[in-house]
Amino acid sequence: MSRITRSNTYHIQKNEITIRGYELLNFSNAKTSENFLRPDMYKIINENEELDMNYFREETCNVPVLFLCSRLKLGIQCSEINYENFEIIESNLPRNFMCSVIIDNKPGTKEMVLSEVLENMKIEYSKRKHIYNCLSLNYTFMALEDVFTCPNFVIEMNLAINNWPDVLKIAQICCDKDKEIIFPMTWNYCTVSTKGLYTNFHIDFGNNSVWISVISGKKTWWYIPSAKYIIAAFEQYLKDSCSSKDFFGFCAANCCKITLTARQSFFLLAGWIHAVYTNKDTLMVGGNFLTSAALETHLQIVESEQRQKAEVAYTYVYFKKLMWYTVADIVYNVTGLEYINYKVLKITNMLKCVSVIFFINKMKKKLNLVKRYLKNKNIKNELINGSYFKKNTSNHVTYETAVKHNNISKWTFKKAKSHKSLLDFIKKHRKLMDKNLPVGIINCDQMIKDFERIIIFAFKEIFKLNGESVYPSTIS
Repeated sequence: MSRITRSNTYHIQKNEITIRGYELLNFSNAKTSENFLRPDMYKIINENEELDMNYFREETCNVPVLFLCSRLKLGIQCSEINYENFEIIESNLPRNFMCSVIIDNKPGTKEMVLSEVLENMKIEYSKRKHIYNCLSLNYTFMALEDVFTCPNFVIEMNLAINNWPDVLKIAQICCDKDKEIIFPMTWNYCTVSTKGLYTNFHIDFGNNSVWISVISGKKTWWYIPSAKYIIAAFEQYLKDSCSSKDFFGFCAANCCKITLTARQSFFLLAGWIHAVYTNKDTLMVGGNFLTSAALETHLQIVESEQRQKAEVAYTYVYFKKLMWYTVADIVYNVTGLEYINYKVLKITNMLKCVSVIFFINKMKKKLNLVKRYLKNKNIKNELINGSYFKKNTSNHVTYETAVKHNNISKWTFKKAKSHKSLLDFIKKHRKLMDKNLPVGIINCDQMIKDFERIIIFAFKEIFKLNGESVYPSTIS
């Protein structure tokens, strides 16, 4: 495959590094090329620097962030303890915990018991029969969250945490989360990786933003910015037979290599294509999350996944349902109009236990783990007295009498563009969206009409002085 913009004259050296499963890949050149030393393609935050939460929300957040500050400062850890081996996993996750494992970098996964994976890590590297990459240890609402959890900025920006009904988050702890998922939990994963593992270039499912923190070990990342032409080229690369030997980083004008070691953390922007090599046995925590700031990019990649007919297992669970809840939240914040019927939530099978859940002592610890992700901090009392399910919908209130234009005036232009891209996505894929209407959402036609009115007002009234108030559609 030809390069997108750079010259084809880069030096190809003899491949001195062979990776299991990628024997044809010219990897030595990828590891040593100075083309990928790009300090302009990441921002560093040191321990003595103030962490500005606004940076992650605004247009200024245009490159990944390398955190050289402590996990304590980011909210990932609640103590300064440095963990240097896998014992912390063994003591905070069940040893019979089942996990999906990639073996010898080969396609597909195998279900294995966690204890088997950890035992393999204790064997001297040269004597290991296989190398394991355990990627899917989702520890949300589990004891390991008392040790490691997602950064504060992830909780603040995460669309699933902010827009999914709180009562469904609580109901999730009563379910077997591997078999009955009613809440998309993607922001707390633990990764156990053996030296020599390689994950070829990919975009995380649903075009998520990514946070990671290396507990012990060492990993090297190569990443490429998201752009429509890059995504198109990447789709072609995946179809091309040369993808098994050509390193995609050499096909892009801008590709950066960064090596992360113990106690370092990293934030990767949504849609950035990346590959990862494990230099030494590594324990890492991290997660994926959707944000309103990157909504336009999220939606572009979801459409790319649809074109490639991506397997459901490699897409963001309940993405379309989350988009409905997101629209409902936007409309509610601007107008106070409620398009979620909480009475409907009460009668669903998944919530049969909620009315008594707070009286079950064995659930107390898990409930404490859920608290951090609840938007309504008074929900416990509301569930006990029944008022939570008695919230009124807005059937008899009109948009004109309810809209609060001053709430729209607080939007940035980027936020308005993101919301418009969501509206366009829903209209374009309306039949598919209707098939994925989540529990509780009502009067969706009227909700979409209100959503469009809000966006039109933002473009025509709020941003008209910017010269960028062109809005191509009108209310039908």
